[in-house]
Order: sequence, then C-alpha cells, then structure tokens
Amino acid sequence: MRTFHILKLFCVMAGSVFFGSVTAATIQDFQGGAGQTSYTLTQYGAAPSASIVSDSLRMLSTSSQNNVIAFNQTDTGLYRRVVAEWDFSIVSGADGFGFALLNDTTYGTTGAGPVIGEEPSLTGSFAAGFDIYCPDDYQKLGSHEISLHFDGVERANKWSSFIPFLTGKVW
Repeated sequence: MRTFHILKLFCVMAGSVFFGSVTAATIQDFQGGAGQTSYTLTQYGAAPSASIVSDSLRMLSTSSQNNVIAFNQTDTGLYRRVVAEWDFSIVSGADGFGFALLNDTTYGTTGAGPVIGEEPSLTGSFAAGFDIYCPDDYQKLGSHEISLHFDGVERANKWSSFIPFLTGKVW
C-alpha cells in the first residue's frame, strides 16, 4: 500500500549561469498568489488524482497511485547551482518519491511530466530518489535510501536507518 502526502510544496530553484549571475525562480506555495509558477498535475495510476488540500499538494492517498506534478520551465541556460526546497510528509505504506530536473529537449518545457517514482532514472536528466521501502535482503544496509540519478542511470545511493522519512512529520 502506498500513502504519500506532500503537506507543503514550496519549490524554489535558483542558480548562477557559467558567465555572470542570474537568478531564476520556480515558486509554488499553492495559495494562489501572484508570481506563482504554472504547473501540470497528471494522474498515471488509480484514482484519485493529486489535489490541493488546505494550501498543500496531496500527491497520493491510496495504494496503486502514481501522480506527477511538473512545473513549467522558468528560465534557460547553464547553471552551476540549483537549490530546490520543499516540505513533505510520508506515512506508513509508502514506497517513496522522486524529484527531477528534466531535460527539456526530451520532456519539453510545459505540460505533463513523465512517470517517476523513488528510482527516477530519466534520459538526459538529473534526479534524486527518496525510497522508504526496504526489501528484506537490504535490511543490513538500512531502511531508507537516497539515490542520485543522471541520464537514466543510478550514480550513487546511501542506505541508512538514520534517515527518518517515515514519521508522518513534515520535513
């Protein structure tokens, strides 16, 4: 059974171009104010779809769901640094979630994003996976995993029992 909630998703991305300094922001707090980045919610699994509840984005509420939020591209260019921030909560039964910076040639600059999960290996893209489901044969490594992916391949991961995602608290 999967149950995953993002209680508050406030995503801020900023960076410095290789020559000079530029700040681009992708901002969404789901309160409907000015300056919010447009996004697309897509339902790839069973109902219900993702929804806004009390100024928060609820991605999943039952098992067999795979919902995605994709933000419209807000800037182009090369960046040395990208900062992404969001608050989330995961409750018992979840597998985890993924976050990706998508290759716009492959995935476009607006509209629905691809299906991703806790192991987000996507062509030409950088992604991070947050996995809280640990199969029995991995118990010795820890119960939660953070993984980094680039161009469709997992490049690094860290299993740990000290990553306390599964608490129902907001992180």
